[in-house]
Amino acid sequence: LSAAGSRVLSPGSLFSTMILASR
Repeated sequence: LSAAGSRVLSPGSLFSTMILASR
């Protein structure tokens, strides 16, 4: 999840992170 946090800065990735967090 560390890498995901870094990608959160990128647009679109935020959406992906939201889905992962949902799960």
